[in-house]
Amino acid sequence: MKGLTSAYLAGLIDGEGSIGIMKAKRKNSTNLIPYLIITNTDKNLIDQLNLALKEYHPQIISKQGWKKICYQIRMQGQQLRGLFMRIQPYLIIKKRHCEEVIGFINHRIFLGTHHLYTNSDWTSFQTLRILNQRTGRNYK
Repeated sequence: MKGLTSAYLAGLIDGEGSIGIMKAKRKNSTNLIPYLIITNTDKNLIDQLNLALKEYHPQIISKQGWKKICYQIRMQGQQLRGLFMRIQPYLIIKKRHCEEVIGFINHRIFLGTHHLYTNSDWTSFQTLRILNQRTGRNYK
């Protein structure tokens, strides 16, 4: 994260980011995967984040938004734990999200990655789904 402070990144995530756990279904199994997504219409910003966060293997995706092209940088997996630990003290809006994902990752590391998901894991998944719902917003 050279050149990019933890506080600055936390501010971007609070305003433009999403922290959660996604459910990925495979033929005979389901995986719960921690993720971080930052969305912005400024491609230069996303490119700078990509360079600063390259150790987390980010993916850049572009898609047509309502009025402009939106760019997303996506990262996923347990390797995000270190990043979340660094930015957590600076988060305001997404602090609870970050704490929930750190707890989930710590639990999975303790159990081992091939251990079946527990009620605690599924509770973390459901909690983050609720935290990430868009409620009380009027998009007209």
